Amino acid sequence: MVFSPYRLTAFRGCRSYLQLALLTFASLAASCGAHAQEASTSFREGAVAALEIISPFRLGLTNLANIDIPPHPPQTLINGSALGLAADGASAAIVLLRTTSKASVQFKANNGATLLAYDPTFLTHKPQSGTSALSVTPVAVGSGFYALALLQSPPSGAAPLYSQPIAISAQPLGGQVYKAALPLAPPPVLFVHGLWGDSSSLSSYYDKLSASAPWSNHPGSLFELTYPGASSFDSSDSVGALRTEVGQILSTAQKSGIVVGRVDAVAHSMGGLLIREYSQDSAYRIARNRFQGALYDIVTLDTPEDGSAMASYLIGHQNDGRKASVFSDFEAYSFWSAVCGTNANTSVGDCLASYGDPIAGGAVASLAPGNAVLQQAPTPHIPGALWSAVTATDSSGLVYDGVTLLIRAIYASESQAPSIFEILGGPNDDIVSLTSQLYDSPSPYVTDPGLAHTALLNAATDPAVTNSPLAISQTACWLQGIALAACPKPNPAVQASESVKASLRAAPGRLEIAAPKQARLGQPLIFRSSAKGIQSLEIGQLILGRTRRAPTEVKPVMLADGGAEFSVTPRLLGQVRFDITANFGDGRFDIVHEYVNVSVDSGRITALRADSQFRELADLDVGSVYFLSPAVQVEGLSKPVEIGPLAVYRIVTEAGTAPPITIDARGALRAVSPGSATIIVTFEGHTDRLSVSVK
Repeated sequence: MVFSPYRLTAFRGCRSYLQLALLTFASLAASCGAHAQEASTSFREGAVAALEIISPFRLGLTNLANIDIPPHPPQTLINGSALGLAADGASAAIVLLRTTSKASVQFKANNGATLLAYDPTFLTHKPQSGTSALSVTPVAVGSGFYALALLQSPPSGAAPLYSQPIAISAQPLGGQVYKAALPLAPPPVLFVHGLWGDSSSLSSYYDKLSASAPWSNHPGSLFELTYPGASSFDSSDSVGALRTEVGQILSTAQKSGIVVGRVDAVAHSMGGLLIREYSQDSAYRIARNRFQGALYDIVTLDTPEDGSAMASYLIGHQNDGRKASVFSDFEAYSFWSAVCGTNANTSVGDCLASYGDPIAGGAVASLAPGNAVLQQAPTPHIPGALWSAVTATDSSGLVYDGVTLLIRAIYASESQAPSIFEILGGPNDDIVSLTSQLYDSPSPYVTDPGLAHTALLNAATDPAVTNSPLAISQTACWLQGIALAACPKPNPAVQASESVKASLRAAPGRLEIAAPKQARLGQPLIFRSSAKGIQSLEIGQLILGRTRRAPTEVKPVMLADGGAEFSVTPRLLGQVRFDITANFGDGRFDIVHEYVNVSVDSGRITALRADSQFRELADLDVGSVYFLSPAVQVEGLSKPVEIGPLAVYRIVTEAGTAPPITIDARGALRAVSPGSATIIVTFEGHTDRLSVSVK
């Protein structure tokens, strides 16, 4: 039988024993009648010795500083069996053998797990060096004896074998061997997006890891954070969202029986700075993680650890408009016209804001090198965490060409415009210098010269750290604790072809689109164009200020008149902007923005979740912020669709009690006072509930 330190299973046939937990066998007999009498008698006769593994987090204890099982067991040990142990460098389960004599017991464990003499205060100090075998003298409890040991997950730096469980055995001196097996689980992984991103920014990582061992064998262990990507990384909203998300991840693992106290994180760009800021939060080092910190393995992807001079440049030029003309720099003029439009009053700030990427204040300001926020941020070497980094220095791909042309467009001539190299210094990934990515020198790290900071199109033509098979494979390797030299070597990142780069010659006004103004979620939407020579299309979906879906390659169907027809499946709800990029056979391209009101057929909704990740939000701290992400599952779509401000929220509490939370129309939840409540979420005739407690 396998037990979690927070959950103890009763003797067979004695359900009330679950409520009374580890009573002495004498009191058990009085409480449970004949069944307990039989168990106690058998115990004295040596027939019911049992090896149990217990989770400390499922005992229902509010104080984890002293988990003293015998001789004074807690009276609230309910459903505490450990069903797995996470290899997070800090978690530990309690091994208990009920025996019939005081003869010493030999415990053994394998697969990197270590054993220590049991200490009721083990959660108050960091893990100690253990052994694979341990001799323990049992403690008398009533008429029997308990032999206790601490089972620690593999230490930091070890490469655990997830394909095999931990085998645990216990043998009283001269007696029989009792055995148990406990699955070794990977720590949960949290994906943290960067500046102007959202929960789908690292979907390539999520999809690949969820289909790969060991995560494919532990469904529900991958999570995508949503926080306001336009806010500074040190804002209370950003840090609060991360704090709450980590708490919910651990709560979910606890309910599934996995003993886990720490989380792995994969963070892109500014997400790495948010992680650093979180490491000084009051909730970061607690007994749950043995004060080692809530994060274990951290992989950053092109994080501007020392800021980005591109942020300073954008701030300084946010009010500049187009100065390039057809005659002075036709290429830059055409690019600006295609991307930012032809309105003479449009500025750099206006252009980026139209894509939901504002420059003014917030996140961009926090990334300018030398600013106070960066200078006061904790070190990238977060104590207790293992930091690895994927870095990149692509200066020849689509990001480079696009940023270069945007910069050139605000100057009267190309000769006046600074190069990206002059702005950032080299080498760089077109957004962040390599020097900043490696600030404070992570170990290990890999630098790939073929990757950009972010993708504009797709992995084949626009390889970036956010979608590269090389970067994803390397990250998966590190998260499993595998040494760099032993990591698999996937095919190198594909460089953008010359023909794709050449397509950055804009042809504004060439693409004419006929699009319906109404569409249904999950049902094909037909666009038609009279433009001749369309060779390929990429279509992105965007709701300003909320979320976006990366461009999808779409195959056009050529019409008899030389035009084209193509179909897109709407995956977002509300006023959706479809960004349609057409590449023509002569190497030119054009971009058109079409706004479509996407609604949903309520009859096609198969499920509504008040929150796409959690069924309840337990133990929020006063002052914390959580961004609720209600979602619907719709026929025709494989993934749920977030409905955000389209939902109706209502807070319900016990009669006469003030709500301990507030929630706005966006689904932003704030904990204001201790208490409990239920959030009722309604959308298109469907309803779901989410329970919340604030401590």
